[in-house]
Amino acid sequence: MSYGRNAYDWRMGVNIDRMRKERLAKAHKQMKEKDLDALILLDLANVRYTTSTATPPWMIRVPGWRYALLVRDQIPLLYEHGDIQYTMLEEAPWLDGNIKSAIVWLRGSTGAWPETIAKRWAEDIKSELAKRGVTGGRIGLDIQDGYALRGLKSVGIEPVDGQTAMVDARKIKTEDEVECMRIACAISEAVFAEVKRSIRPGVTERDLVGVGSKVAWSLGVDDIIGFTVCSGHYGWPNFKFHTDRLVRPGEIVTFDCGGLAWNGYLADWYRVFSCGQPSEKQKEYYRRTYDWLYSAIKAIKPGATTAELAEKWPDSTKEWGYRNEWEAIANQWGHGVGLSLYEPPNISRAFSFEFPQKIEENMTFAVETQDGRPHDGGVRIEEMVRVTSGGCEVLTKWPSEEITVVDL
Repeated sequence: MSYGRNAYDWRMGVNIDRMRKERLAKAHKQMKEKDLDALILLDLANVRYTTSTATPPWMIRVPGWRYALLVRDQIPLLYEHGDIQYTMLEEAPWLDGNIKSAIVWLRGSTGAWPETIAKRWAEDIKSELAKRGVTGGRIGLDIQDGYALRGLKSVGIEPVDGQTAMVDARKIKTEDEVECMRIACAISEAVFAEVKRSIRPGVTERDLVGVGSKVAWSLGVDDIIGFTVCSGHYGWPNFKFHTDRLVRPGEIVTFDCGGLAWNGYLADWYRVFSCGQPSEKQKEYYRRTYDWLYSAIKAIKPGATTAELAEKWPDSTKEWGYRNEWEAIANQWGHGVGLSLYEPPNISRAFSFEFPQKIEENMTFAVETQDGRPHDGGVRIEEMVRVTSGGCEVLTKWPSEEITVVDL
């Protein structure tokens, strides 16, 4: 972290106004490159990226409750949920009043009702496009929702792919975006510290989720997608969830700050704790996991490919006896992190050799590896990195060279 969480007159902090302008400029640039006259944005990460407005966590999980219309080189139009629009009219002056109520069909509904509402939604979109000088051309849609597609076609709009433009706009982070992610990582480190203090025989995985959540919310996060806590045999295969299981002496506890967001930007990384001294077998699993992880991290630089990183990891059919790499898809992998958890680059032995992606400067992504055996349990380590001109910056600072031991 360069400054801290707040901005003052005597230091910069995160320059929010600069971040707003740079993000919108990048979206407009991609629209021009992809020959898009307008974008209809249902993906809530894309809406936040272009409008710089946030929404309650429950709405993030339901695309379409709020959305945005972006015409090339113009201020976006935010369609806000219900009367929240009146709050946003006061709190988002950079939108210059371009806010109105969303027309929403509820996900899970069927029949004439959602079809009719979706057509009204499309008629309104077409009207707003005309007001902004767009009466034809290429209109992108980022989420290919069935009702949305049929509604748009009913009013003469044949939408094209709009998600690629937004993915390409978002994959390279600005200075302020990276700083937001450093702050999210710093909050995660406070979570890990409290988790370490709380691990003891009899604590449950769910207790540790509560402990971590309290710390994170108190330090200003605006969302937590979900913490993963796996102890004992749940460490292999990694259950990627949490239960009411009691932690026992000598057991490994893996904790994932999965999707902890500050100012919308996410932290996602694992650390490994032991309740008492770990066994030699657990230490060996950890050593192998660490070596796999850092062999990939050391290969990160602009111009490298995801195939070059994936080849640092073991063949899952030989190492664990899996039938194919898809059975181990989340065991050794990497994924972009920003306003959402899964952005480019994407790294896995399941697909990176066939479809390599180029690593670029100022990409930010997580890299994670794991090892273990059934009934023994296992370990999992994850780091977040920013690609620099000559390599990468590891954004996550909690020590990872060894298992974090909690003395009994």
